[in-house]
Amino acid sequence: MDSNWGSSSNLDSEWEEHRRQMMEEDEEDDARMRTNTQLTATAATLWTQEQIQQEGPWGGSVVGRSNKRRGRALGHQKLMMDYFVPNPIYTLENFRRRYRMRRHVFLHLVNDIPNVNPYFRQTTDATGNLGFSPHQKLTSALRMLAYASLADQINESMRMSESTSIENLGEFVVQLFTRTRMSTFDNQHMRT
Repeated sequence: MDSNWGSSSNLDSEWEEHRRQMMEEDEEDDARMRTNTQLTATAATLWTQEQIQQEGPWGGSVVGRSNKRRGRALGHQKLMMDYFVPNPIYTLENFRRRYRMRRHVFLHLVNDIPNVNPYFRQTTDATGNLGFSPHQKLTSALRMLAYASLADQINESMRMSESTSIENLGEFVVQLFTRTRMSTFDNQHMRT
């Protein structure tokens, strides 16, 4: 009976050692994931700032430049019909593959980010036309991040100019980076 007890105790200690190793590996994976997220956010922020600096300041009319009527409202309507109405054209699996997240997570972002960053609220321009919706702005930023899409590719699907796409990405990344840094700061101070 003692030999069985010793063997059971041995198994318990082996199990505890295995469990401890797995927990350490999980912590290492989490640390790597946080580092990768921070590096990605930093790189995207730097890239966006560089793009904005190269473009120079914009806003308002530029003499000699034509104003393209891209059809923002049509872009919003198409996006809503494709993914966000009760019977969308594309399935939840299509959404997850294209957005790299579940639809309810995206909708959570759409509801929360405009409360934190007013840039993502839908506003009207000087002529009284509605601006881009939060759905369009977030979709633009996420597609540029997830697929390394060029800003001019967003023009076709979101009906959004290159400069506005870059601005969306910058606002989203700055928001993400700020939240990540604040969360890391809070976590560090909560441990101490």
